[in-house]
Amino acid sequence: MMQTVWSRLSTLLKVVVFFIFSQQSAHANVSLVTDSNGILFGANGVVVDDFIYNVRFQDGSWPDLGLSVLFSIEQPEPSQATRANKALIDTVFTGIYDTNPALTNGCLDPTGCLILTPRLSFFNGSQVRAVANVAYNAGEAGVDTFDGTFQFNYNADTSINVPGALGPVLVWAVWSKVGPVTPVPEPHHYAMLLAGIGFIVLAKRKHAV
Repeated sequence: MMQTVWSRLSTLLKVVVFFIFSQQSAHANVSLVTDSNGILFGANGVVVDDFIYNVRFQDGSWPDLGLSVLFSIEQPEPSQATRANKALIDTVFTGIYDTNPALTNGCLDPTGCLILTPRLSFFNGSQVRAVANVAYNAGEAGVDTFDGTFQFNYNADTSINVPGALGPVLVWAVWSKVGPVTPVPEPHHYAMLLAGIGFIVLAKRKHAV
């Protein structure tokens, strides 16, 4: 009888352990969005500050793309936009997309790519200025960084590719919020649950005898 009880508990333990790891891995997966040529157009499931986001890499001007500021403005740095760019460096620009930045949509230079996350726009007295936080995905011999800001007069520019010399290495990160990360209970919560189930099973077996 006891052997049957412990066999059932062992099976239940395996199910609980599998559930724990499957839930943890489910919240750690980032799905890259690429075309048939392997060009990186974005990623789904990027986690920033306990929220899940999808991001797309697009070239063009701020007004043409209809960009809006998604992340909150915090002073001093690091801002939420900087943390978003750090998430890009840590979880999206990996493998071949780290060693060869030219594989990212909008970036043509294999030595590095500047990815801009919109943070702020304001009127400076003559023109509207755009401010974006920068993630720099360096080529194979470089060092990736995720701080700093980029500013320009966007109502006077026809493209984000300004100044001209930086055209091949600038691209927007267009973010959209999916929702909060689902909390995963700590392992000790599962252990307590399993112990409680085991106690109930043993109590019922004892009562039946």
